[in-house]
Amino acid sequence: MKELIRPVAIPTFVLLMCVSALSSQAYAVDEPLQLIGVTFPSTVPYDKPINLEITLSHSSVATPNVAVYYTIFLNQTIQFGGWRLLPASVVYSSTNNVTRVTIYTAEIPNKVYHDPWLFDSKIVYYIEAVDVKGNKLLSCSESTRWNGQLESDKYVTILTDTYPPEIGEVTQTPGEPTSADVVTVLASVIDKASGIREVTLHYSFNSGEYTRLTMTMEGERYRATIPKCAKGIAVTYYVKALDKEGNVGMSGLKSYVVKPSPEELSAQEAEQRAQAEKMLYATVLAITILSIVAVVALRKRIKQLYARAKQPVVVEECKHPKAMTIAFLIILSATAILAYNLLSFSKLIPAATVGVMLVFWGLVDPRANTLIPFKRNRLYDENPPTALIAAGYVLLIIGAVLAFLKYLIEELSFLYVFQSYAIYALFLVGLGVLLQLAWPHIKDLGISIEAVAEEEDSPTRK
Repeated sequence: MKELIRPVAIPTFVLLMCVSALSSQAYAVDEPLQLIGVTFPSTVPYDKPINLEITLSHSSVATPNVAVYYTIFLNQTIQFGGWRLLPASVVYSSTNNVTRVTIYTAEIPNKVYHDPWLFDSKIVYYIEAVDVKGNKLLSCSESTRWNGQLESDKYVTILTDTYPPEIGEVTQTPGEPTSADVVTVLASVIDKASGIREVTLHYSFNSGEYTRLTMTMEGERYRATIPKCAKGIAVTYYVKALDKEGNVGMSGLKSYVVKPSPEELSAQEAEQRAQAEKMLYATVLAITILSIVAVVALRKRIKQLYARAKQPVVVEECKHPKAMTIAFLIILSATAILAYNLLSFSKLIPAATVGVMLVFWGLVDPRANTLIPFKRNRLYDENPPTALIAAGYVLLIIGAVLAFLKYLIEELSFLYVFQSYAIYALFLVGLGVLLQLAWPHIKDLGISIEAVAEEEDSPTRK
């Protein structure tokens, strides 16, 4: 028997061409059976079979029987059971005047044995061929064929781990970190074959460079902590796992934005309150200054109004009913929308606002005399643009006062409430100014809304 020639991965068609060329030159086969080559993997994943391709030349017309004998070494050292037999299957055969070439395939393990196919196992095997005349061919020495420890004349394949570790759920505590919190990250990591070598946490602040932390086993999960950082910082992190075979698994990116701590929130609220107080003081100061300027500028008119108020009550009709009706529909609509938007903050503020605006309507429109139990004199001649402007100022004043009172009692957002009032107040003032500027043109067009010129008091009012 010839010594075993270790196989080289040569394409099958090349082998067949070589055999045909030798035969055409009247090459005489020395042996009835000759192993041309065996294609086999040195390693395969632990969950995959070992696929062999065996090329054999033979002189007999009948196809020889080819079998693979294999044994398993767990952890590459402990032999599990004895030798198993696996018949090979014919997939191709060619013939010429001198010799035949047949190609066989085999797939280890043989399912009949239900062999354990585990990571880091070593599979040792050899080939045996027997023809119809009883000629036999072994790919190894006859004397060592049953010795699995002797691998020099046999084929060997190692079952390896080619799969990365599986990273399951990754959680953080707390779910919404503040600047006072150290964030704990827990990750479930498993590896079904070689085992975990290392699990690391990688995190970065505001898309900067990643910092690497080694995670430690805590119960059934791996744990690491991200240190405290300032509010507003965006933290991004992921988990990376390495098994003992060098396979790497990574989790998806997770992120959070650091929120203010309770202490920072208290300081922020104190700062907002201080700003609200400053705004209120500025509003009160501005109203006071405007009031003083108005009193100085309109002192004569105020004296006239005071004198008129002391006169006996004379019930008069509204001089511009249609114009005043339209003006107050606009005022009450703006007030109603504002009140509806503020219902989510408070029910008292919208009610007080509507009540004040109704009182304002009663003071401005003489038709209100028919709705109230007491009668009053007309203090001034009503004017729709002036009513809109006055309503805007009233809305701004009551907004500042009510928002500040609500802020002091329940610490609601002063700025939000006051800004809501300011928006509608500016709308009314701006609309009134535009109507006042357009008043002469409206009068010329003969529209029912008329301007009332400033006149001397009539004899009936003196």
